[in-house]
Order: sequence, then C-alpha cells, then structure tokens
Amino acid sequence: MNVDVMFSNLHIKLKSGLLSNPLISFVSAIFVTIERGTSVQKLLATGLVGVALVLTGGSVPAHHSISMFDYGSPTELEGTVQEFRYTNPHSLLILKVKGTDGRVATWTLEGMSPSRLETDGWTSKSLKPGDQIKLMIYPLRSGGTSGMWNPQSARFRDGKVVATRR
Repeated sequence: MNVDVMFSNLHIKLKSGLLSNPLISFVSAIFVTIERGTSVQKLLATGLVGVALVLTGGSVPAHHSISMFDYGSPTELEGTVQEFRYTNPHSLLILKVKGTDGRVATWTLEGMSPSRLETDGWTSKSLKPGDQIKLMIYPLRSGGTSGMWNPQSARFRDGKVVATRR
C-alpha cells in the first residue's frame, strides 16, 4: 500500500511500511515519486517541514498526572532509607517500613524535583542508606506501597529536621 500526501499542488507518494517512524518517513523521501509541476521551492519547504518535525518530535515534554495520589489521606511513615535518588524529573525515596504485623514492606516514594527540593534546603546528601526517618506521604489511591512524599515533613528518628529551608 502506498500513502498519498498532498501539500497544496505538491503530490507525494510514500512507499508502504515506511511511516512507523518519523525519521524513517523523512528518509523515505528517497523513494518518493513527485508529479509534474512541482517547484523547487515547494520541495525545499516540504523538506524543511520534515526536518523540523524530526528534530522536535522527541522534545515534547511529557508528564504524568498526580491524581493517582490520595491527598485527602496523608499518612505518616517511619522506616529505613534504602535508597535516595536526587534526580530529575522527580526525586525517588525507597523506604523499608515495618508494618503493624511485623512484616517489612518496601515503599517507593516519588518526590519533588531537585531544584524544588533545593529551595527547602535539600541536597543529594541529605539522606543516605540506613538513615531512620519519619515523613508524611500521600499514598496511592490504589492502596499500593507507593506514594508521594512531603519534603517539609521529613525528620530523622530523633526528631531532627532532615533539611531546613534556606
């Protein structure tokens, strides 16, 4: 199957199977059949549009919704830091938490970006594996062992604040 593309008076036929990737679609211009009457300016304009689409195709920022978190049910967790990642677009805190039944559960908690954490006094060294902390989280609505953590609520077991706002 061939795909016909019309731009004003420019008629391009692309060969079958080449449209699954924008870069491949653009490169497939080698296999293009151009009908009579097409000016060089139209070809150049079409080529520039194709290049622009290829160059900007992967740069559209994507972000997920925060509706998965239950902001109406803040929950305090106390546990041991297994890992703290100070990375974009979100920091990550993995916490080992002992439940009321004595079992240890691993909580994976999403946090603010490093730039946002810095305004609250955080650094990449604010937490290290083995630190005992308490903090407020907004759990998943689904009830899983995950959620979003609140950096202003984080305290070490002795009550000392993890980071102080600058």
